Amino acid sequence: MILDLFLHGDTVGWQQLEILTLDPATRGIPVIICSAALASLESARDKLARLDVAVLEKPFDLEQLTASVESALASAPRRPER
Repeated sequence: MILDLFLHGDTVGWQQLEILTLDPATRGIPVIICSAALASLESARDKLARLDVAVLEKPFDLEQLTASVESALASAPRRPER
């Protein structure tokens, strides 16, 4: 999941991240935070690392986004096929 932290000034992204990481059913979904809120990212860097959340600071280019997505997918836990 690619998630922005702040949408229209609201902290919706932080709320979504909390929901995703607290629920065991969604905890394994790889998350990439894309944000220009550098101060907020810096203050939460340890928490994001503990949650294994990748960070992509804005502005970024397509190659950086692609590399982040590929890395997140490669490290995602595999579910058994049904």
